Amino acid sequence: MWLWGWAIRSLAHASGFLSSENFRENSEAFVKILHVVHSLVPGEYRGGISKVAHELAAAQARAGHLVEVLTTTMNSRVPTDIAAGTVTPVDGVTIRYFHAAGSRGARGYSPTLRQHLLEVASGFDALHGHNPLTPLSRYLAEAARRSGPPLFTHLHGALNPYGQQSWYRYFRRLAYVRCIEAAAMRANQGLFCLSEHESREAVKLLGFDNTRIIPNGTSLAGKPIQADGQRFRERYQLGDAPVLLFMGRIFSIKGVHLLAEAFVQLAAERPDLRLVLVGSREQFPDYVAQVDAILAPWSHRVTWTGFLNDQQKFDALSAATVFCHPSESEGMAMAVLEAMAAGAPCLLGKGCFMKDAATAGAILECEFAAESIRRQAHRLLHDDSLRQHLARRGPEHIAAHHSWDAIAQQTISAYGGASVSNMQASSRAA
Repeated sequence: MWLWGWAIRSLAHASGFLSSENFRENSEAFVKILHVVHSLVPGEYRGGISKVAHELAAAQARAGHLVEVLTTTMNSRVPTDIAAGTVTPVDGVTIRYFHAAGSRGARGYSPTLRQHLLEVASGFDALHGHNPLTPLSRYLAEAARRSGPPLFTHLHGALNPYGQQSWYRYFRRLAYVRCIEAAAMRANQGLFCLSEHESREAVKLLGFDNTRIIPNGTSLAGKPIQADGQRFRERYQLGDAPVLLFMGRIFSIKGVHLLAEAFVQLAAERPDLRLVLVGSREQFPDYVAQVDAILAPWSHRVTWTGFLNDQQKFDALSAATVFCHPSESEGMAMAVLEAMAAGAPCLLGKGCFMKDAATAGAILECEFAAESIRRQAHRLLHDDSLRQHLARRGPEHIAAHHSWDAIAQQTISAYGGASVSNMQASSRAA
């Protein structure tokens, strides 16, 4: 297997396919890419990382590259009924499932995935990881050091210093990153960051300055969305009421408690206003109890949907009067990109790092404070022309800046430069 991989890369280099210039200018250069992600159940994503991995891989496959994904039989922290050893082709991408071992499987611990990765890595031109701070990151570092293909890792907000619930947890993570994870990160040819902020965090915490800012995309960019808002309203008995919609992880960093406080004030002014919260109540039960206590006086006007699949999420976005995501700090939330693409008027926390969209007039921003959320939500609920403006500019901004096909080409360019550097270093060593 290693000899076959070496032969492919040598032939590609000899023919010019792996020159950095050719990678930038020739979108038809053929590359074999191996993604590794903790969980991936197409259409049943529990979290943005698995969706990013799948949609990026699919865009790379559409560009003519050979793309595989190694993943576990978990869906986030939830076991699936997918059998280990299952191989599934989806959207031109081959997905291989491996057993997630014991309680640590929820963190990506999978000896069988590690063994397979070490066996096949040399047959690929690039390795691409999506779960830093997990065993998968260390498996990839080991494979890159043994087999030679360049390794890249998407940070996906993993170095985020906020929302750790306590300073103890924050410093514990900081110690882990610097003492253990930094060694795995040094095996990378580059780190993909979603914002300037994340890039600075990588330099500060890891001492790693070879970063590239590559935004998330969405498969909805520039495309008509098949959604039925009325179906969602009927399912949850919302009638014609104005709806504030939150979609994401129910956790303190997302600011759901602040949204709840803002809603309590707004509900007193608007007797028809409804709040819809899309996300699991089970992952952080103590925090959910805190949110419930805030909303108790108006609980009859609050709807918790639990987990929704992609189509149900699109229906929810179509039904929303205002999509509200007042997060303290994000990488680049898929829920936000999809809401904008769907034409939902968006109220976002400044911690979502969507400054370019705010400057373009595609979103409205708020501070991480209940009063700021209340004031901006009140403005949106009472200004039809502003909502219509955001509903028009949101999809335009996503189409212009968050197309997966364009983003996939940025990753291919990064792989190409690293491949050439590796080959030149090998030639000098020889």
